[in-house]
Amino acid sequence: MEIIQNEEHTTTTTTDDFEKDETIKQEFTTETVNLPEDADDSNKSPNSLDVDDDQPISKNQLKKQRRHARWLEGRSERRKAEREKFKMKRRRLAAECECSSGAVPPPNKTRKMDHPDASDVKVVVDCGYDKLMNILDIKKLVKQIQRCYAENRRVEKPLQYYVCNFKDKTKNVFDTSIQGYKQWDVYFEGLDPEAKFGKENLVFLAAESPNILENIDPKKVYIIGGLVDHNHHKGVCFQNAVDKGWEHAQLPLGNNVQLKSRKVLTVNHVFEIMLQFVQCNSWQETISKVIPLRKQLTDCKTENEMTENSEEKLDGNEQNETV
Repeated sequence: MEIIQNEEHTTTTTTDDFEKDETIKQEFTTETVNLPEDADDSNKSPNSLDVDDDQPISKNQLKKQRRHARWLEGRSERRKAEREKFKMKRRRLAAECECSSGAVPPPNKTRKMDHPDASDVKVVVDCGYDKLMNILDIKKLVKQIQRCYAENRRVEKPLQYYVCNFKDKTKNVFDTSIQGYKQWDVYFEGLDPEAKFGKENLVFLAAESPNILENIDPKKVYIIGGLVDHNHHKGVCFQNAVDKGWEHAQLPLGNNVQLKSRKVLTVNHVFEIMLQFVQCNSWQETISKVIPLRKQLTDCKTENEMTENSEEKLDGNEQNETV
């Protein structure tokens, strides 16, 4: 009788262990099912802020979403306050100028692309690289596109400004973050630059190109790669232009200014260089005006003098070691 009881006892314990294992497996499977489907996607950036609906949201993310919702609600009011503040500043400056010299400052003039004095040069920002960027970098690109639009309105000869491949993530950021962009004096196109203008008319601006842009041809269409990658995808835009058979060139930076780092510039800096060159027709004046001082070599020494000084220091160190 004791043996049978022991056997029954052993069998009951094993069934209990089996039931516990089954419950653990069920809990584990339910936890793993809630994972996003593209969790193993290697192409997705780790800095991406996209959150799936099935994935639980942390308190920090919930605070950010509520803060962003409040910011969107008060955006129109802030815009009105900024405009009123700007008007008051203009009135104050006009009053001060009138009291001091008796002259009233002229109002700010904005030129549209259909103005008779506007330039015929076409400059395109190609937004076909948003798959290589996370949401933060796409927002930075949108800010640069916005800066290009602001600069194009303030000159005497505005460029014909196009934004091609305007779709997917970039368009979603515009729709959710920038109010009234559809009234901008910009040509937003969902087409590829080649489909819009033709392959034979395109000139892609890239720092990796061996060709130097000597002058601007109004018959050509100059393309700027809309990619903010922090040097994670070096040469991707240039290789894309080569694969498509587009003509390419680089801005004459090395002949007019010495840079501390690589000759890769932001989208708005490349656009501003093209814009200012149309105004003054001088590369040196344009580049020295547009390139920030933090990227320029402010020292009067040339690169040869710097290398000679470094070699003299090395020789002096060798002599000290021999002594």
